[in-house]
Amino acid sequence: MTKIIDCTLTVRNNGEIVLFWNGEEFEHQRFDKTQLKHIIQGLNFLKRKEYNKREDFIYFGSLLYNTLIKPVESRFKVSWREDIVKSQQEPSKSYLRLKIVFEEFDNPTNVVSQIINLPWEFLCYEDDNNRFLGTDSRIGIAYHYQNWLNNLIDDSPIKEERLQVLFIHAHPKNLPVGFEERVSKKIVNLTEKVELTNLANPTTEELREAIKKQPHVLHFLGHGKPGELALRNPETGEALWFPDQSLSDLIYTSGIKLVVLQACESAASSVEFSFSGTASQVVKSHIPAVVAFRYPIEQPFAWHFIETLYTSISEGKPLDFAVQAGREALANNSHSSRDFGAPVLWMRFKNGILIEPPIKNNSINFGKTTVNSISQAQKSKSHSANPYYIERPLIEPRCYEGIEQTAALLRIKAPKQMGKRMLMERILSYGRKKNYKTVILSFDLIPTHFFDDLDIFLKWFCVNVGKSLDLINRIEDYWDDIFGGISNSTDYFQQYLLVEFGNPVILGLDKVDLVFEHPMISNDFCRLLRGWNDLAKRSDDIGKIWNKLRLIILHSTEVYSSLKIHSSPLAGVGTVVELPDFTLDQIQNLVQNYGFTWTNTEIAQFTSIVGGHPYLITQGLEYIKYQNTLEEFLKVASTESGPFNNHLRELLSNLRNSPELADAYYRVITQNKPIFLESKYLFKLHSMGLIKIQGDKCLSRYKLYSQYFSSQLKDVL
Repeated sequence: MTKIIDCTLTVRNNGEIVLFWNGEEFEHQRFDKTQLKHIIQGLNFLKRKEYNKREDFIYFGSLLYNTLIKPVESRFKVSWREDIVKSQQEPSKSYLRLKIVFEEFDNPTNVVSQIINLPWEFLCYEDDNNRFLGTDSRIGIAYHYQNWLNNLIDDSPIKEERLQVLFIHAHPKNLPVGFEERVSKKIVNLTEKVELTNLANPTTEELREAIKKQPHVLHFLGHGKPGELALRNPETGEALWFPDQSLSDLIYTSGIKLVVLQACESAASSVEFSFSGTASQVVKSHIPAVVAFRYPIEQPFAWHFIETLYTSISEGKPLDFAVQAGREALANNSHSSRDFGAPVLWMRFKNGILIEPPIKNNSINFGKTTVNSISQAQKSKSHSANPYYIERPLIEPRCYEGIEQTAALLRIKAPKQMGKRMLMERILSYGRKKNYKTVILSFDLIPTHFFDDLDIFLKWFCVNVGKSLDLINRIEDYWDDIFGGISNSTDYFQQYLLVEFGNPVILGLDKVDLVFEHPMISNDFCRLLRGWNDLAKRSDDIGKIWNKLRLIILHSTEVYSSLKIHSSPLAGVGTVVELPDFTLDQIQNLVQNYGFTWTNTEIAQFTSIVGGHPYLITQGLEYIKYQNTLEEFLKVASTESGPFNNHLRELLSNLRNSPELADAYYRVITQNKPIFLESKYLFKLHSMGLIKIQGDKCLSRYKLYSQYFSSQLKDVL
């Protein structure tokens, strides 16, 4: 039987945050207003879409976590490790329901008004994987406001076989819609999951009559702004802005259980009034649950979320876990867009179960209601429907065998988004099955100024490895300035960290390329890792201690383009694992997993653009599945409106920072045959993933790059 643990964070009107664990009050702490300046800066970056890398969201999510949860985290942290993480290996699993409750919010203080508007979905828990609480499948997140009129209510699951959804979509002619022609196709997809009543461009009277029929769900698709939704004026065809209070009045006594607002900024609140957003206004009208979008989101991705949401609800998942599944689908394992934090759930249900499915084995007990969990086969199918990783049969067994060897050091290097982190996680998972201790330490979490001082950097490194191993900080016991950071770090590992465990310890170091960018420490740090690897090869007692340490080093190779080097700073140490492009068979498997039945010709057309690059392939397939046809994809792939614009702009920025390198690459892409390049350019362009080498010549790696950079660099050079 699976257990759901209730964690409630109540925000009181004086700014106090109180942690309740399964109904019992544990801790309370005042909100730290001094952090607001940094959080507001992050919110502005989100609004302007200036966060576009996982590292950006880790930074912002960690800031939110340290401000909102850190002060009351002791019970959360223990239970997360003991109840949630460990249970995933057991037949009976535990899940966490995180409720964010705002008390007395009808007249909120200024500080509570600010807390209410924070995007808690981005919270990042700094464990070894830097988990985002808003996309972790083991967590359900929902907001609730509570006063004497608006307490939690019991579930009353629907007995019918299918949800009845009133689907309203409005297309005013003066607003840039862009998705009207695809609505009919998407509606057909939804009817496989729910019983849907389609209502296009309704008048207010038609809307009123449709609501009187008491559907289970009201779903609005269209345009919105804080406090209003756009209907279509039947006389002029222009937008008729419909106030949220009017919508609330219509559905107040309707019996509707869920409102879904698929509209831009439908979850946003104005600065002056904390809950003037449409979603929160509907909540105030005592509707049990509202799903909305905090930020504008492109319709293909919104549809991806909606389809996942209705599928999950139909399978019997509670609403908070269904919304979580949708956010997880939007994150797509990369967390490189703010989209994953856009969906918001306000819920008054205690458990959020809308429909009661047949009871089967593997049941999950949510309060008084028992619903089925997804079977392992379904999970596998779900993951394969949107995969970012497929088996690499020539690489994984080699890594598994390598990590079992004493003095193991695997150096996984490749351009960004080739699957390095996912491979490391599979190696660590293999190690855990062998009862090895495992640690992941990512250098994107270190404060930037720590890179300026080797001693500070190495102290941070040692303390964080120990923290991940659940060992107390004893750095001062082993640190003597006269010996220097390298000797002190070695003693800390040799005399403390490694002797605490009988089994091997796998230390996975991610984003080591960030260290390479700082010459003040990079040479010494690389020398330290080489030295540890040499110690592990010794046959004496010291060697036996260091035999326990198995290293996995991950680094992206793009950084070489900005450094005055012609080889890796770690060249010659350990076993190098380079990640090649996917083979044709692997690409065909991916295409099939996405549900496409392409001919060999169509696959050839697709791969002629993206080659075998894992990220480009999955992004391209996502784009085609949820937005366009293969033909449309081929037209826009290399343009600024295509699915790879962020990836291409990042590469372009790197080239612009090195005019000589840009000139060398422009010579490559303007030739129709392989050409010679100086070795320093050959090394750097290959490290960036822009070229492939044939003998002593090179050519552009993908047609996508040739098409994009031939026009972009022409304007620069």
